[in-house]
This record gives sequence, C-alpha cells and structure tokens, in this order.
Amino acid sequence: MAEYSIKAVPEQNRLFLTLAGKPQAHELAPFLLKFKEEISRLQPGCTVLAMMKDFKPVGRDIQMIVRQIMLMTAEANASKSARVVNPLFAMQLDRISREFGYETRNFDNKDEAEAYLDGK
Repeated sequence: MAEYSIKAVPEQNRLFLTLAGKPQAHELAPFLLKFKEEISRLQPGCTVLAMMKDFKPVGRDIQMIVRQIMLMTAEANASKSARVVNPLFAMQLDRISREFGYETRNFDNKDEAEAYLDGK
C-alpha cells in the first residue's frame, strides 16, 4: 500500500512530495493527478523536494509512473530537483533519470536536500 502527500508552496516556488510504502500502480493514479495540479501552481524555475526514503517501488508499471513524474517535472521547467531516498532505490531512479536526461540529486536527509535547493 502506498502513502503520499504533495504540496506546492508558491511563496518558495517549491513542490514538496512524499512517497512511502510498496505501491500498486492503481494506487498512484490519484497521485499523478494531484502532482500535475500542484506543480501547475508554481512558476518556471521551481524546485522539487521528493521524500522517498520509505518508498519501495516494484515492477515496471511503477517505473513507468516514476518516469511520468520526472517528465511532468521537466515540463514544468523545474530548475532543481532533490530526492531523499534509500541507496538501493537511488540506483534505480538514477538509471530511469539518465534514460531521458532528467537531472536530480540524491541526499540522505531533508536538511541536505533543502540546502542544495536553496543554493547553500
């Protein structure tokens, strides 16, 4: 079962998202709709902080959804994206990212990721 939250903060021009659990593809359909809605509230050059430390993706269908998330982020002209992920999932995400040139950085904790997004 997947758990998620998504929130755009226009004052920071940042999208905060959290994905956790071991999802089935049908559980993430509402997530994609909410993601699109929230990222549309931000300006080009926005930043994205993805908290995915407890996310356990399995199967090609989930990988396709992750690709859709990356594509929507790129289409929104995000300037920076940071992920807080476990090392095993980081390798999988990096492989997907390289497939279509999506740039992001992986971090061990939220403070490091936010410092990167804030340019510190």
